[in-house]
Amino acid sequence: MEKTMNVLESDKCNAKKTIEKEQLNFNRIKYLNLCKTRNLNQKIVEVCLPSFFGDTEELHADNYPNFMIYYINCMHPFPLSQFQRKIEQDNQNNDTNFNSNMKKIFDNISVIDCFNLDDFSTVILKLIQSIKIKKLQDEKKQQQLHRQGEKNDHEIIKLLIVVTGLDIMWDTYNIHGGVESKSRLNTILLRIRSLRTFDADFDIKTILIFPHHFDDGKVSDVLAVKRRNRFILSNYVARYYADALV
Repeated sequence: MEKTMNVLESDKCNAKKTIEKEQLNFNRIKYLNLCKTRNLNQKIVEVCLPSFFGDTEELHADNYPNFMIYYINCMHPFPLSQFQRKIEQDNQNNDTNFNSNMKKIFDNISVIDCFNLDDFSTVILKLIQSIKIKKLQDEKKQQQLHRQGEKNDHEIIKLLIVVTGLDIMWDTYNIHGGVESKSRLNTILLRIRSLRTFDADFDIKTILIFPHHFDDGKVSDVLAVKRRNRFILSNYVARYYADALV
């Protein structure tokens, strides 16, 4: 009986992992997503890892040869050790090319540090510029191959942008005043949403991760009133910009 219960529990855990992978798989998420969490490192791993599975249960970097993750953060380094442990746990088939696949995966992750909204804006502008340059290079290559009568297998580049610490960037920039901060934030988020205009050559999706704060009812009445009246960044982004909550 106990053995049967253990098997059932194991099946439930595996089913839950499968659901999480399906929900956060790159092909299934929207353009601009928002999530709140009390465990930031765990959520970062949950967000980044499923895309390397593709539509299979096997972890292979070759699932996305043109897949990249841009991890943009403020005072929260990428959880490298947890990410690696999770990959090792999910390597159920004892893949003989595991170390090679691991290297390919890490080569496809770029970590970018930001201090405030100015830094974040600069990163997004540089990203847009690099995308435009790559687009022009691809167009020239296609034209050259067409003139030579050669076949060109055009592959769409997949890019996942994961952002943590936007609330800290906001607080740091807020010395300029609420109106200026909101204007800068709106400009950045509109630029992120504009990335979908590159759909013919790039498939770009963004996940903004915010810390999940405790309910107002768990603090004193005075603090609860102040908290309800303050500008809550995650709620603002969810209401006006996010396509989905994940």
